[in-house]
Amino acid sequence: MCNEFAETLVRRYGWIFVGITVQLITFTPLAAQIVLFHPWLSYDTERHYLLLVAPFHLSVLSIWINYILGCRTSPGHVPLDYTPVSGKPRWCKECSCYKPPRSHHCSICNKCVLKMDHHCPWLNNCIGQNNHAYFLRFIGSVTVASLYGSFLIALRIWEIVQYQNDLRAYYRGDWDTPLRFSPPLSGFQIVTMFIVIIIFFLLLLTVGILYVWQLFYLYDNTTTIENSENSTIESLKKRNIIPEDKVFPYDLGWYNNFQQMFGNYWFLWWLPFGSYGNGIDYPKRPGTEHYSWPPREYYLYKKYPYGKPSKQERKEEKRRRKDNHIRRGSEGYLVKQLTAEEREQLVTGKSNEIDDDQSEDASSTDYDSLEESEEFDTDEEVLQETQTRMGKKIK
Repeated sequence: MCNEFAETLVRRYGWIFVGITVQLITFTPLAAQIVLFHPWLSYDTERHYLLLVAPFHLSVLSIWINYILGCRTSPGHVPLDYTPVSGKPRWCKECSCYKPPRSHHCSICNKCVLKMDHHCPWLNNCIGQNNHAYFLRFIGSVTVASLYGSFLIALRIWEIVQYQNDLRAYYRGDWDTPLRFSPPLSGFQIVTMFIVIIIFFLLLLTVGILYVWQLFYLYDNTTTIENSENSTIESLKKRNIIPEDKVFPYDLGWYNNFQQMFGNYWFLWWLPFGSYGNGIDYPKRPGTEHYSWPPREYYLYKKYPYGKPSKQERKEEKRRRKDNHIRRGSEGYLVKQLTAEEREQLVTGKSNEIDDDQSEDASSTDYDSLEESEEFDTDEEVLQETQTRMGKKIK
């Protein structure tokens, strides 16, 4: 119930999450730069103003570029002409197509996404093959900007405290202590600093932790979904349900994994380029080319977590479901499955009261002789005999 509500909320009101994100990445850098950093750093002409603020501004620029690209770039969907080459391909009932390796169906987008990681409400887009690199750079830039902005604010507070201590020593007669003046904070600056500090702290607590987890996933070349699958597979290996020799085939080593995501040259990894590959064919580690992932035993466990039943048990379960099936009429009312005896009772009027205008005809009907008559093989014969006795057609 909660999952359905969350999916409906994200599907219908995803633009609200985007609006909140845009306001956050606009207000915070402007408030920090205009109200806090510029009046402080530009006061002392001996400071290297541009060198101090350059990392913060470059991080903010990277936030905007990668956020726009992450929102506007399609994560990658299954081509219409995709045909599996070998193995046992997976079939998507929702899209009515085969799913390539590492692809999954997104219930919010209602499409199969290539190398799907998750659906991000803050980008109002799925994170997949084509925009995963933009997403990683975006949350990485937010983490760097928050860390460096927090460093500058801490440096500002330290200078104010240091100036007050030096001034106190000077008034005590220690005239040899050098005084380095730091402009005091106004009331508006104090309020702004307090708000910015809270925002930076929350961003580091949420986006920063998410970025660290994403780097751990990238280290093993897994997505969020694959990491969850691999955790289940590892537990099944300990229970000897899956052979120990089956390992995750797409882990090529951390450096090759990063190259597959950001490109071949490490000094260009921070530039806004998309992920490499077509989203269908992925290189595998040696010795794992002959099997697909997840293993077949994993899907059998998901379908039969308590063990696969026998053929006879499956037949009995199918028969039981068929017997308990509830039909509905054209108006949506429940239709009860009746036996031949119950149908005869309904027709003859023994289980229901008969209208007053039909009571006389009903009383003249010889129901006792009908009950004492010979048994009929089919329900149709019961209906025909009843029609004959009652002298009217029953539909």
